[in-house]
Amino acid sequence: MEKLLAIIKGVTPPVLIGLCMGSGLLLFLPVSYLEALSLSSFRADNKQSLGLVFVFSAAIIFGYALMFVAKSWKSIIAPIYARISIARKLKTLTPNEKRYLELYIKQNESTQYFSIEDGVAGGLHMSGVIFRSTGVGNMGDGFAFNIHPYAKKLLSRNPKLLEGAG
Repeated sequence: MEKLLAIIKGVTPPVLIGLCMGSGLLLFLPVSYLEALSLSSFRADNKQSLGLVFVFSAAIIFGYALMFVAKSWKSIIAPIYARISIARKLKTLTPNEKRYLELYIKQNESTQYFSIEDGVAGGLHMSGVIFRSTGVGNMGDGFAFNIHPYAKKLLSRNPKLLEGAG
């Protein structure tokens, strides 16, 4: 059984498509075509095996297709979800968070430096409003945190979101 699974893992999608098409043609072509190709007796003798190959390869191809769709869907949905999440967070900022974000907007900068242990910066980072642009930093100068371009755009267009900065 392990050998069979190892063989199956090594079969690539193009090979599976070929197996599916070939077995499907042998199963579903009219007898007159098969006789012209001298394959009618082959189909009669191996119909069960051809059916098994067809169903098995079609199922695996379908699985590959579902995985592809799921990955594609995720790459489309993730940025949309991030924007929605950022917009929600910007509507519920605390005065300290507003003060931190105000630095980016007033100085027209994309990067500010905060301590890695800073709770306010950590909260904004976890919500996706800012992100660490590099893993390099030090305890004296802090670490570089960039504002998400969408957050900067929203805050620049809606300065009222930063009213009441502490």
